[in-house]
Amino acid sequence: MQVKLTRAKLEQLVDDLLQRTMAPVKQALADAGVDPRKIDEVVLVALDAHAKVQQLVREFFGKEPHKASTRMKSSRSARRSRAAS
Repeated sequence: MQVKLTRAKLEQLVDDLLQRTMAPVKQALADAGVDPRKIDEVVLVALDAHAKVQQLVREFFGKEPHKASTRMKSSRSARRSRAAS
């Protein structure tokens, strides 16, 4: 099967899933006693962080998310491993 999706349709399809991911985030912060506005930085690790995810981060945490590529994360981990050796 082959289906063409517009970006708008894709966003509509994943919206519920993205909204449901916020409940565990809220619960984890509540369990830790941490105010979301007190978080210094939110890092999204993906090659193409979804625009809706970025919007949710902005709205919930009140700040612009930092977008890191997987390649950047891997490079940092490798440098830390070499430094620890």
